[in-house]
Amino acid sequence: NSLSLSGLSNSTIKYAKDKISWENTFEFAYGIIKQGDASVEKSDDKIEISSKLGRELKTHWNLAGDVEFRSQFSLGYEKITDPVTNMEKEILVSEFLSPGYVVSTIGIEYKPREEFFVLFSTITGKTTIVLNDELSDAGAFGVKPGKNIRNQLGSYLKSMLKVPVMENITFQTKLNLFSAYKD
Repeated sequence: NSLSLSGLSNSTIKYAKDKISWENTFEFAYGIIKQGDASVEKSDDKIEISSKLGRELKTHWNLAGDVEFRSQFSLGYEKITDPVTNMEKEILVSEFLSPGYVVSTIGIEYKPREEFFVLFSTITGKTTIVLNDELSDAGAFGVKPGKNIRNQLGSYLKSMLKVPVMENITFQTKLNLFSAYKD
């Protein structure tokens, strides 16, 4: 007695000539689920756009600049139980551009084949955006209470592995790590 509906779009546009490469990826996902008598809930919600420009230094090694944007489409809620009334209620925890993240980096990329890369940078800017005033006032996602933007400088590691499992089925995993210098 459950119902699930989800959609995923994953597109890549690539350009390569001589020692220059440019890769743009667009990932959008949205899903909902209804189990039993429970209300419909969001099960997936993702907007991720990335643009990476690279210049080959030597075989498998590139100097690369990458700009990435991440957010979501719709409102996100957390269910909590009120300790006084013992009633369950939903509180808003996220929405489009609350949070939104923009990461800009310049670093060294190791890419031995098309299905795998690791990009490491010691020069990375990360901007956290919280446009919802209620969330901003609460200091959500690390912004100072009442502020809508948080800028950080740090180091960044971005990696991706894509492995074909069988015809028309591919396993893909990503790891993005940011460490702020000030924190």
